[in-house]
Amino acid sequence: MDLGGIRVLVTRPAHQAQSLCAAIQAAGGHPLQQPLLSIRPPGDTQAAAQGLQRATTADAVIFTSVNALDGTLQLLPQWRPQGQVYAVGRATSAAVQKRLAVDVLTPSQDYSSEGLLALASLQRPAGLRFAIISGEGGREFLLQSLRERGAAAEKIAVYRRENISVSAARITALLGEADAVFISSPQSLEHLYRITPASAMPVLLALQLVVSSSRVVKRALEMGFSCPPLCPARMQDDAILATLSAWVRQTKPGI
Repeated sequence: MDLGGIRVLVTRPAHQAQSLCAAIQAAGGHPLQQPLLSIRPPGDTQAAAQGLQRATTADAVIFTSVNALDGTLQLLPQWRPQGQVYAVGRATSAAVQKRLAVDVLTPSQDYSSEGLLALASLQRPAGLRFAIISGEGGREFLLQSLRERGAAAEKIAVYRRENISVSAARITALLGEADAVFISSPQSLEHLYRITPASAMPVLLALQLVVSSSRVVKRALEMGFSCPPLCPARMQDDAILATLSAWVRQTKPGI
């Protein structure tokens, strides 16, 4: 893959951005790193730890992200589930398999809550107890859907996202340099939009976004981004690079 010298603004939390930035550079691109969110412990660590203790005996445990796995093991390093384990995405599935040494069920294509709920084993969960390990806030779709199907479902928040303050001058400079922006969550997109000064808003809205899900695509279009956002097949570095490389070949931006 050849990125042809494009400059990609990477907004992932700092501890998760290094591998993608290195991959962009190795593929002939120029990463511009500016985290928009930081990952912090949950507001109530005691409640989270108690929830995790209950989750050990649940019929099924669902990890919604790698951050959910990290938060779990930071709170309870020896924690292990007894029931079936699910993961929403492939990166999360791989991390859970490696660090917990358990079998994991995950969607084969649609790496979303909707894709997970389409799995055959989740069609009739009535009477089963589920623990959804996630962050504070966010969607309640998975929780509500399982309850509607008759399951007893509980969400356990093991981390929280905090917006990072970035000066108007730095945001303006970064947007002026970037050819594309990688956005890994709806919150990141909303925060970037809020902190972009009015003078730089036309530059932001003209940039090519590479985003984490169809929900972020929809929100970006609602905000007025002129280029349809690109959504890789999965949130792993190779898939993100492949998406960027295909865009470079198709559009040949004047760089």
